[in-house]
Amino acid sequence: MTYTRDGLPYEVSPGGLALSPDGRILAAGMESELEALVALWDITDGRLLQTLKTGDNDDITTLAFHPSDNFLVGGSFNNGKVWFWDLDNGHLFNTWEPGCKDRPHDLAFSPDGTILFAGYGFYGLYGWDVKQRKEISKPTGDLWANRVSIAPDGLSLAVGHFGPVGLRTVQILEMNTWRALHEFSGDSDILTGSFSSNGRLLTTMESYGDVSIWNVASGKLQYTL
Repeated sequence: MTYTRDGLPYEVSPGGLALSPDGRILAAGMESELEALVALWDITDGRLLQTLKTGDNDDITTLAFHPSDNFLVGGSFNNGKVWFWDLDNGHLFNTWEPGCKDRPHDLAFSPDGTILFAGYGFYGLYGWDVKQRKEISKPTGDLWANRVSIAPDGLSLAVGHFGPVGLRTVQILEMNTWRALHEFSGDSDILTGSFSSNGRLLTTMESYGDVSIWNVASGKLQYTL
């Protein structure tokens, strides 16, 4: 996907795509030789609706729409920040800096929109209280967090890891207590994981191309595609 602005070609940033909750707007992180921005497109007719400036003219690693309020968040490639844009006026209204040395690999809101989770790879999982604008307590221990998915009921979340052998797993964590409920292991890097609409199944995809369907309650593999 490319976009031309003032004669300058832009390309989509790796990982920088998100669909609005109503399915009508596509947000895409775009980058060129001179700057980076977020473009919002109407998917019904392909119109460019709006462009958003990144806080430090930095590339986008990941994007997520708030489930009910009209704002968008995005992760910075170089400095690890998370930006918050008001979509009513296009302004950057908040910045979150967890202070770790990695970039946010994934961003996900809880279903009620009160908590934003950010996976920071080797540095683990971070959470942000949206209303109070402050960090919440984070899981401790050896938890890599490259992919984050929240169960539809908001009571648990799946954290996917990729890295050294033995860390290629998805853990199901209980919300707030961070107690590990189940752990699913893969043969290669876990690229993504998502819950079914009823929260009973978890789908994971590995870098080798395997797609696995897991039973969340039992922790057992249902089948592999």
